This record gives sequence, structure tokens and C-alpha cells, in this order.
Amino acid sequence: MGFSIGTSIMMSKQKKLEELINFTNQLEVMVLSGLSFSESMEILEKTITCSAYHNKLKDMNVSLKEGASIKNCLHPQLFPSFYVHTIGIGEASGNLDHSLSTLREFYEKELNWVKQRNAIMVYPKILLVCSLFLLILTSKWIIPSFENQQGTQTGPDPWYFKIPMFINDHLLWFFLLSLTLGCISKILMRNNEVHNLIRRVLCKLSMIVPVINSLSIAKMQLTFSENLKTLIQCGATIPEAIAYIGDDSDQIFFAKSLQGVEDSLHLGDSLHLAMEKNKKLFSPFMIHLIRAGEESGDLVKVLDRMIYYLEGKHIQSMTKFYKILEPVIIIIMASYIGLIMLSILLPMLDTFDAILP
Repeated sequence: MGFSIGTSIMMSKQKKLEELINFTNQLEVMVLSGLSFSESMEILEKTITCSAYHNKLKDMNVSLKEGASIKNCLHPQLFPSFYVHTIGIGEASGNLDHSLSTLREFYEKELNWVKQRNAIMVYPKILLVCSLFLLILTSKWIIPSFENQQGTQTGPDPWYFKIPMFINDHLLWFFLLSLTLGCISKILMRNNEVHNLIRRVLCKLSMIVPVINSLSIAKMQLTFSENLKTLIQCGATIPEAIAYIGDDSDQIFFAKSLQGVEDSLHLGDSLHLAMEKNKKLFSPFMIHLIRAGEESGDLVKVLDRMIYYLEGKHIQSMTKFYKILEPVIIIIMASYIGLIMLSILLPMLDTFDAILP
């Protein structure tokens, strides 16, 4: 059940990204055509088909007509805080069209990443679904026949028979508990504060497990590089970009690390020197590349190359994690089936020993 919840969350994220990209693309085309932002929003209110956006655009247009800034009128349920920050930078610098173009490219890249992650998870999903089906099949048809057979025998049940019986007796409660927790989490995730709290807890737990820890670090490094590149391209200064990235993160370790970098920048350190003070998050490779970008004056180009490297590293970390997950699932199910086979074969051997002279 937890697996199906995770799958639905990822598919929901993919759908939200597609809708956000579609909205940004249409808005970018109209702004580049010479229409004002308010005119573009009025047109989108009449033409956009997505119900989630259509219901909120009217309120956003009312706020624009009342004199609110573009940044303040963007609805938080539709637009991530990073999106809002970037639009605010474009609005302040007068380069709103450039910010929209950069955001579209940024979220298109994130959408491709989500699709790659879903593709990597296809085999573990199939394996887990087959395992659950096998577990239900044995619980419903095979285990009851063992119970009837064992009930005709005298003496206590052997240990290898007690384990499948225990799993079978509590399987229904396990699924009911999973279903209840799934429904509760679905309801709670609709609240942004609860959603962020749950994500913070999960992120904190991810830093404890060794394999997941390396995967989380790789993801944070990639997120840092992509967000920094996008914000600098839109006209933000490096301290502003670091502050935006830290505020946008719900990963406590990531936010604290960036707070340390921000403090060092305010004291006059360069970016690579500030990053050197937190080597748990930033690898020596990243620090040397940032130093080269600062010295050459082309930090965006260096970040682009670093992102290409970190993407490959993150995909390798994900592939390694799911390669470990697959045999774990197989071993668990093989052990369960092995116990059932013992429950079948050993009583048969005992019967043969009693019959044969």
C-alpha cells in the first residue's frame, strides 16, 4: 500500500509539472509577443483548460488589477516558491520574458528527470506487485490447506510452520492498517504545512540510512547546482540565490548547510571558500569547479557542465539503490516461500519415515 501511495505521489508530481510547463510556455509566448502580464493572464483565464489553474487565475487577475506585484499575486498552491522567487527577480530587473524562458527550461528538465526516475522504478514496481500478489495467493488458498493438514496431527506445530501462520493471521490487519495510513496521509498531504512537515521528517530519516544517505546527498548537490544556475541566469546575485535556495528547501541538513554558506558570503568570502566550510554537502570536485567559474567570470557555463556530471552521478546512485532493493524483495519472498515448502515437505518425510520399516 505504501508503494502505491509513493507511485501516485510521483505521478501526481509529473502531472503538475506538465501543467506548470504548459502554463509557463503559453505565458512566455504572449509576453514575448508584446502583451502585458495582466493582458496575458486575462487571456489565459479564458483559454486555459486545466481546472486547477482556471479556478485560481480569476483571483490572481483581481489581485493584479488591485495593484499587487506579479510575485505576490501568484497562487502558492499552483506555483512553487522557487518559481515565485524567480518571477520576482525577473519583475524587479525588467526581464520577465527571460525569467519565464529560464523557468520553462528548468521545469522541462525536471520533468525529464521525473520520467527517468519513473522508468528506473518500473522493474521494482513490477517485482513488488508480483510479490504482493503471491503473498495474497498463498494466504488465501495455500495456507488454509496447511492449517487443515496440520490440525489432524498431534503435538505442537514446528517453528517453520508457525511463521507462515503468523504472517497469514496478521496479513489482513497489515493491509487494513496500510489502507488507513494511506487515506490519512492523502488527506494530510493536501495541507501545505502538514505536507512540508512530512517531507522534512522523511528527509531527516533519509540522512540516517547509509545507501539512501548517498542518494540524498547526490540529489541535494544536483538541486543546488540547477537552482543556482537558474537564479543567476535570471539576474540574482550569488548571496540572493543562496538565500532563495535555502528558504525553498524542506531538507533541514540542506537548509542549514546553505545558511552557513550564506553567512560566509556576507562576511566577504567567495562562493568556493564558503562551500569549503561544508564538505559533507559539497564535494572537492564541485568546489574546484566553482572556483574555476569564479576566476574565469563564467560561472553559469561551469555550473552547466557540473550539472551534466551530477545528473549522471545521481542516476548511478538511484540505479544502485534499486539494484539493492530488487534482491532484498526477492530474498524476503523466497524465504517466505521456502518456509511454506518446509511446511509441505517435512511432514511428508515424517510420514514416509513412519510408514517405511
